Amino acid sequence: MKIKKYLFSFVSLFLALPFVALGVATPSGGYQNWVANIMAKVATAVWQFFFGITVIMFIVAGILFVTANGDPGKIKTAKTAVIWGVVGIIVATISFGIVGLVSGWVD
Repeated sequence: MKIKKYLFSFVSLFLALPFVALGVATPSGGYQNWVANIMAKVATAVWQFFFGITVIMFIVAGILFVTANGDPGKIKTAKTAVIWGVVGIIVATISFGIVGLVSGWVD
């Protein structure tokens, strides 16, 4: 039940972000430059978060591999952690690239 509340809060925050961002007075560069700067800052923060999580996933996977002692279940869990770590890096890279592409169109 807590997860649903957190998920709802997270989704609500990102749905409300454009309205909050555009409701504030902009500098002399206008809305386009200001929105592009916000998008770049948010993308950088998300990129750093994903990168940190994937580094932790790889460390946990390495520990699981070392402590598996030949147990197939633990080895499978470690392989799954590595796969999801790689997927996290791919998703973060693609999303950062998309934000960069859209920011290029806005400027």
